[in-house]
Amino acid sequence: MQQARSISTGALGKFFNEISEGFRRQSNVVFALIFKDFMANVTGRYALSLLWVIVEPATQSLALCAFWYLMRRTQIDGINVVLFVTVSMLVYSIFQRSISGIPRALKSNEAFYNYQQVKPIDSIIARFILEWLLLMTGAAITLFLIGWYLDLYISTSQLPQLLGMLLLATAFGFGTSLVLATYSALYPFVGNVTKMLTRALIYVSGVFYAVSDLPTPARVFISWNPIAQIIEYARHYAFGTKLFPEADLDYAMLSALFMVFLGLTGYFANRFRLMEKK
Repeated sequence: MQQARSISTGALGKFFNEISEGFRRQSNVVFALIFKDFMANVTGRYALSLLWVIVEPATQSLALCAFWYLMRRTQIDGINVVLFVTVSMLVYSIFQRSISGIPRALKSNEAFYNYQQVKPIDSIIARFILEWLLLMTGAAITLFLIGWYLDLYISTSQLPQLLGMLLLATAFGFGTSLVLATYSALYPFVGNVTKMLTRALIYVSGVFYAVSDLPTPARVFISWNPIAQIIEYARHYAFGTKLFPEADLDYAMLSALFMVFLGLTGYFANRFRLMEKK
Protein backbone atom coordinates (compact mmCIF):
# COMPACT_ATOMS: atom_id res chain seq x y z
CA MET A 1 0.00 0.00 0.00
CA GLN A 2 2.78 2.44 0.90
CA GLN A 3 4.61 1.61 -2.34
CA ALA A 4 1.46 2.26 -4.38
CA ARG A 5 0.98 5.59 -2.58
CA SER A 6 4.57 6.65 -3.32
CA ILE A 7 4.16 5.72 -6.99
CA SER A 8 0.94 7.74 -7.16
CA THR A 9 2.62 10.72 -5.49
CA GLY A 10 5.56 10.49 -7.88
CA ALA A 11 3.25 10.37 -10.91
CA LEU A 12 1.29 13.36 -9.63
CA GLY A 13 4.48 15.31 -9.05
CA LYS A 14 5.71 14.47 -12.54
CA PHE A 15 2.38 15.63 -13.98
CA PHE A 16 2.55 19.00 -12.23
CA ASN A 17 6.19 19.41 -13.24
CA GLU A 18 5.25 18.89 -16.89
CA ILE A 19 2.39 21.37 -16.55
CA SER A 20 4.64 24.01 -14.98
CA GLU A 21 7.35 23.44 -17.59
CA GLY A 22 4.84 23.76 -20.41
CA PHE A 23 3.44 26.94 -18.87
CA ARG A 24 6.94 28.39 -18.56
CA ARG A 25 7.75 27.66 -22.21
CA GLN A 26 4.50 29.17 -23.49
CA SER A 27 4.97 32.19 -21.24
CA ASN A 28 8.35 32.77 -22.86
CA VAL A 29 6.72 32.50 -26.30
CA VAL A 30 4.02 35.02 -25.35
CA PHE A 31 6.61 37.42 -23.91
CA ALA A 32 8.68 37.17 -27.09
CA LEU A 33 5.61 37.96 -29.22
CA ILE A 34 4.75 40.92 -26.98
CA PHE A 35 8.28 42.25 -27.36
CA LYS A 36 8.14 41.72 -31.13
CA ASP A 37 4.84 43.58 -31.49
CA PHE A 38 6.04 46.39 -29.23
CA MET A 39 9.30 46.88 -31.12
CA ALA A 40 7.46 46.76 -34.44
CA ASN A 41 5.31 49.66 -33.25
CA VAL A 42 8.02 51.86 -31.75
CA THR A 43 10.23 51.86 -34.82
CA GLY A 44 9.72 53.85 -37.99
CA ARG A 45 6.32 55.08 -39.08
CA TYR A 46 4.52 52.74 -36.68
CA ALA A 47 5.67 54.80 -33.69
CA LEU A 48 2.79 57.21 -34.29
CA SER A 49 0.31 54.34 -34.14
CA LEU A 50 1.72 53.33 -30.74
CA LEU A 51 1.39 56.91 -29.51
CA TRP A 52 -2.19 56.98 -30.75
CA VAL A 53 -3.04 53.82 -28.82
CA ILE A 54 -1.88 55.52 -25.61
CA VAL A 55 -3.64 58.87 -26.16
CA GLU A 56 -6.80 57.43 -27.74
CA PRO A 57 -8.77 57.18 -24.45
CA ALA A 58 -8.13 60.87 -23.77
CA THR A 59 -9.08 62.01 -27.28
CA GLN A 60 -12.27 59.96 -27.34
CA SER A 61 -13.27 61.24 -23.92
CA LEU A 62 -12.62 64.85 -24.96
CA ALA A 63 -14.72 64.43 -28.10
CA LEU A 64 -17.68 63.08 -26.11
CA CYS A 65 -17.27 65.75 -23.42
CA ALA A 66 -17.27 68.46 -26.09
CA PHE A 67 -20.72 67.28 -27.18
CA TRP A 68 -22.15 67.79 -23.70
CA TYR A 69 -20.42 71.14 -23.22
CA LEU A 70 -21.95 72.33 -26.47
CA MET A 71 -25.29 71.26 -25.01
CA ARG A 72 -24.39 73.38 -21.94
CA ARG A 73 -24.37 70.39 -19.61
CA THR A 74 -21.43 70.01 -17.24
CA GLN A 75 -22.69 67.14 -15.06
CA ILE A 76 -24.28 63.73 -15.54
CA ASP A 77 -25.84 62.09 -12.50
CA GLY A 78 -24.16 64.73 -10.37
CA ILE A 79 -20.69 63.80 -11.71
CA ASN A 80 -18.53 66.10 -13.82
CA VAL A 81 -18.90 65.17 -17.50
CA VAL A 82 -15.15 64.76 -18.01
CA LEU A 83 -14.75 62.24 -15.20
CA PHE A 84 -18.03 60.46 -16.00
CA VAL A 85 -17.09 59.91 -19.66
CA THR A 86 -13.44 59.03 -18.95
CA VAL A 87 -14.28 56.14 -16.61
CA SER A 88 -16.93 54.90 -19.05
CA MET A 89 -14.51 55.05 -21.97
CA LEU A 90 -11.88 53.14 -20.01
CA VAL A 91 -14.19 50.13 -19.70
CA TYR A 92 -15.58 50.49 -23.21
CA SER A 93 -12.12 50.78 -24.79
CA ILE A 94 -11.13 47.36 -23.48
CA PHE A 95 -13.94 45.84 -25.50
CA GLN A 96 -13.36 48.16 -28.45
CA ARG A 97 -9.72 47.10 -28.76
CA SER A 98 -10.80 43.46 -28.60
CA ILE A 99 -12.92 43.99 -31.70
CA SER A 100 -10.59 46.16 -33.73
CA GLY A 101 -6.88 45.41 -33.51
CA ILE A 102 -6.47 42.13 -31.64
CA PRO A 103 -8.13 39.75 -34.16
CA ARG A 104 -5.54 40.82 -36.77
CA ALA A 105 -2.78 39.36 -34.60
CA LEU A 106 -3.34 35.89 -36.10
CA LYS A 107 -2.35 37.05 -39.58
CA SER A 108 0.49 39.34 -38.51
CA ASN A 109 2.26 36.47 -36.71
CA GLU A 110 1.48 33.63 -39.12
CA ALA A 111 5.14 33.29 -40.15
CA PHE A 112 5.98 32.10 -36.63
CA TYR A 113 3.57 29.16 -36.72
CA ASN A 114 6.28 27.11 -38.42
CA TYR A 115 7.93 26.87 -35.01
CA GLN A 116 6.50 24.08 -32.90
CA GLN A 117 6.37 26.19 -29.73
CA VAL A 118 4.30 28.98 -31.28
CA LYS A 119 0.54 28.49 -31.43
CA PRO A 120 -2.06 30.86 -32.92
CA ILE A 121 -3.53 31.51 -29.48
CA ASP A 122 -0.13 32.78 -28.30
CA SER A 123 -0.30 35.63 -30.80
CA ILE A 124 -3.81 36.57 -29.63
CA ILE A 125 -2.78 36.53 -25.96
CA ALA A 126 0.36 38.55 -26.67
CA ARG A 127 -1.49 41.22 -28.66
CA PHE A 128 -4.25 41.39 -26.06
CA ILE A 129 -1.76 41.88 -23.20
CA LEU A 130 0.13 44.56 -25.12
CA GLU A 131 -3.04 46.45 -26.06
CA TRP A 132 -4.32 46.17 -22.47
CA LEU A 133 -1.10 47.53 -20.99
CA LEU A 134 -1.02 50.44 -23.43
CA LEU A 135 -4.66 51.21 -22.73
CA MET A 136 -4.12 51.18 -18.96
CA THR A 137 -1.10 53.44 -19.42
CA GLY A 138 -3.16 55.91 -21.44
CA ALA A 139 -6.01 55.76 -18.92
CA ALA A 140 -3.65 56.36 -15.98
CA ILE A 141 -2.13 59.38 -17.74
CA THR A 142 -5.60 60.73 -18.55
CA LEU A 143 -6.86 60.37 -14.97
CA PHE A 144 -3.66 61.96 -13.65
CA LEU A 145 -4.08 64.98 -15.94
CA ILE A 146 -7.75 65.32 -15.00
CA GLY A 147 -6.82 65.30 -11.33
CA TRP A 148 -3.89 67.69 -11.83
CA TYR A 149 -5.62 70.32 -13.95
CA LEU A 150 -9.32 69.94 -13.05
CA ASP A 151 -9.00 68.65 -9.47
CA LEU A 152 -11.38 65.79 -10.26
CA TYR A 153 -10.79 62.32 -8.80
CA ILE A 154 -12.53 58.98 -8.65
CA SER A 155 -13.53 57.58 -5.27
CA THR A 156 -11.17 55.03 -3.72
CA SER A 157 -13.68 53.76 -1.13
CA GLN A 158 -14.67 50.88 -3.43
CA LEU A 159 -11.45 50.58 -5.41
CA PRO A 160 -11.29 46.73 -5.25
CA GLN A 161 -14.79 46.52 -6.75
CA LEU A 162 -13.83 49.00 -9.47
CA LEU A 163 -10.73 46.96 -10.31
CA GLY A 164 -12.99 43.90 -10.38
CA MET A 165 -15.10 45.57 -13.07
CA LEU A 166 -11.97 46.23 -15.12
CA LEU A 167 -11.02 42.56 -14.79
CA LEU A 168 -14.55 41.55 -15.79
CA ALA A 169 -14.34 43.78 -18.86
CA THR A 170 -10.94 42.26 -19.61
CA ALA A 171 -12.34 38.72 -19.45
CA PHE A 172 -15.25 39.65 -21.69
CA GLY A 173 -12.91 41.41 -24.11
CA PHE A 174 -10.50 38.48 -24.26
CA GLY A 175 -13.29 36.02 -25.00
CA THR A 176 -14.62 38.33 -27.70
CA SER A 177 -11.20 38.80 -29.30
CA LEU A 178 -10.65 35.03 -29.32
CA VAL A 179 -14.01 34.41 -31.00
CA LEU A 180 -13.49 37.11 -33.63
CA ALA A 181 -9.85 36.21 -34.28
CA THR A 182 -10.72 32.55 -34.83
CA TYR A 183 -13.74 32.97 -37.06
CA SER A 184 -12.60 36.05 -38.99
CA ALA A 185 -9.45 34.12 -39.93
CA LEU A 186 -11.56 31.21 -41.20
CA TYR A 187 -14.37 33.32 -42.68
CA PRO A 188 -13.18 36.82 -43.69
CA PHE A 189 -16.72 38.19 -43.97
CA VAL A 190 -17.11 37.81 -40.18
CA GLY A 191 -14.67 40.64 -39.59
CA ASN A 192 -16.43 42.92 -42.06
CA VAL A 193 -19.86 42.23 -40.60
CA THR A 194 -18.55 42.76 -37.06
CA LYS A 195 -17.10 46.17 -37.94
CA MET A 196 -20.43 47.25 -39.37
CA LEU A 197 -22.42 46.05 -36.37
CA THR A 198 -20.08 47.51 -33.74
CA ARG A 199 -19.98 51.07 -35.08
CA ALA A 200 -23.20 51.83 -33.23
CA LEU A 201 -22.19 49.88 -30.11
CA ILE A 202 -21.03 52.97 -28.23
CA TYR A 203 -24.56 54.42 -28.44
CA VAL A 204 -26.14 51.41 -26.69
CA SER A 205 -23.47 50.97 -24.02
CA GLY A 206 -24.24 53.97 -21.83
CA VAL A 207 -20.80 55.45 -22.31
CA PHE A 208 -21.69 59.14 -22.41
CA TYR A 209 -25.10 59.20 -20.74
CA ALA A 210 -26.79 57.82 -17.63
CA VAL A 211 -28.92 54.80 -18.50
CA SER A 212 -31.23 55.62 -15.59
CA ASP A 213 -32.32 58.78 -17.45
CA LEU A 214 -33.82 56.73 -20.28
CA PRO A 215 -37.43 55.52 -20.45
CA THR A 216 -38.14 51.98 -19.30
CA PRO A 217 -38.25 50.28 -22.76
CA ALA A 218 -34.86 51.77 -23.66
CA ARG A 219 -33.36 50.72 -20.32
CA VAL A 220 -34.60 47.16 -20.75
CA PHE A 221 -33.12 47.01 -24.24
CA ILE A 222 -29.73 48.35 -23.13
CA SER A 223 -29.68 46.04 -20.10
CA TRP A 224 -29.16 43.11 -22.47
CA ASN A 225 -25.77 44.59 -23.40
CA PRO A 226 -23.16 43.18 -20.94
CA ILE A 227 -20.80 46.07 -21.70
CA ALA A 228 -23.45 48.56 -20.56
CA GLN A 229 -23.88 46.55 -17.36
CA ILE A 230 -20.14 46.54 -16.62
CA ILE A 231 -19.84 50.27 -17.37
CA GLU A 232 -22.78 51.01 -15.08
CA TYR A 233 -21.22 49.10 -12.20
CA ALA A 234 -17.81 50.67 -12.84
CA ARG A 235 -19.34 54.13 -12.51
CA HIS A 236 -21.23 53.03 -9.42
CA TYR A 237 -18.02 51.90 -7.71
CA ALA A 238 -16.03 54.92 -8.95
CA PHE A 239 -18.54 57.63 -8.06
CA GLY A 240 -21.27 56.03 -5.97
CA THR A 241 -23.92 56.75 -8.59
CA LYS A 242 -27.27 55.00 -8.37
CA LEU A 243 -27.68 51.89 -10.53
CA PHE A 244 -30.48 51.75 -13.07
CA PRO A 245 -33.26 49.31 -12.04
CA GLU A 246 -32.33 46.64 -14.59
CA ALA A 247 -28.66 46.49 -13.56
CA ASP A 248 -27.57 42.91 -12.90
CA LEU A 249 -23.98 42.07 -12.03
CA ASP A 250 -24.65 38.32 -12.17
CA TYR A 251 -25.74 38.69 -15.79
CA ALA A 252 -22.54 40.58 -16.64
CA MET A 253 -20.38 37.93 -14.94
CA LEU A 254 -22.17 35.03 -16.64
CA SER A 255 -21.87 36.80 -20.01
CA ALA A 256 -18.11 37.23 -19.52
CA LEU A 257 -17.68 33.57 -18.52
CA PHE A 258 -19.78 32.43 -21.47
CA MET A 259 -17.77 34.56 -23.90
CA VAL A 260 -14.48 33.16 -22.58
CA PHE A 261 -15.89 29.62 -22.83
CA LEU A 262 -17.14 30.31 -26.36
CA GLY A 263 -13.78 31.75 -27.40
CA LEU A 264 -11.72 28.87 -26.01
CA THR A 265 -14.10 26.25 -27.40
CA GLY A 266 -14.13 27.86 -30.83
CA TYR A 267 -10.36 28.18 -30.91
CA PHE A 268 -9.52 24.63 -29.82
CA ALA A 269 -12.11 23.20 -32.18
CA ASN A 270 -10.51 25.03 -35.12
CA ARG A 271 -6.85 25.32 -34.07
CA PHE A 272 -5.59 22.94 -36.74
CA ARG A 273 -7.50 24.78 -39.45
CA LEU A 274 -5.92 28.02 -38.23
CA MET A 275 -2.49 26.45 -38.59
CA GLU A 276 -3.33 25.51 -42.18
CA LYS A 277 -4.18 29.12 -42.94
CA LYS A 278 -0.59 30.29 -42.57
